[in-house]
Parts: sequence; structure tokens; C-alpha cells
Amino acid sequence: MQYRLMILAMLSSCLFGCASIFNSPYQDFKIVTNNNMDVGNTRCVLSNYRGSWLGHPDNTLIIHRDNNVLDIQCENYYQFGRLIITPDFQGLYLVNDVLFGAVITSLYDDYTGAFYQYQPISAIEMKAK
Repeated sequence: MQYRLMILAMLSSCLFGCASIFNSPYQDFKIVTNNNMDVGNTRCVLSNYRGSWLGHPDNTLIIHRDNNVLDIQCENYYQFGRLIITPDFQGLYLVNDVLFGAVITSLYDDYTGAFYQYQPISAIEMKAK
């Protein structure tokens, strides 16, 4: 029985990348604003190569991982703030792909963005317009 599970795990890792299985292409992301005089009317737009998301301070969004920067722009009637975040590369997943998978799985994980992760909470300094 254990051998069947091991064979099934190896076959699935050949079809899908290790990072895509254990580290989804999506992640939770929370925005926090500092010196925000109008929290109720503050809107934030997050964008990377994979898409754009609209959120509010202190709320958690689900965003798509990507190997490109995440651009965050927050604005209310009186203030604005901007922050650009570079993703962290999760190299251990690449090692697992090479050891247990194949080149195809590494390419798949890179395509889905599952190798990368943004810091889960980011603080944006709000400034007067």
C-alpha cells in the first residue's frame, strides 16, 4: 500500500510541480496603512503581471503569486501611498522539482508563480496629496 502511494505521489509530481501542489499559485495578502487620516474611504489597488486586485486597509486579499514586483497604490480624498514589493524566491521547491520531478514540473511551477511569495503583510505610509 505504501509503495502505491509513493508511486502515485511521484507520478503526480511529474504532472504538476511540487510548488504548485504544496504552495498554491495564490496567497493571502494584507495591507496596513500608517498615518491614514481617512481609513474608511481609503482604497488600495494591487497589481502584478498576473492581475489587479482592489482592497481596503486591514483587509486580507487573495492575490496571484508572480515573479514580478507587486505594485500597491492606496488613496483616499486627502492622502496617497505607494509601495513596490519584490517577491521572495522559494528555492526549496525548485530542489524538490529537480529531485522528484522533471524539467517540465519546474517550468510549470515557474509559469504559475508558485516558486515565489510576497511578504504576507505590508505597511504603506500615507502622505498628503
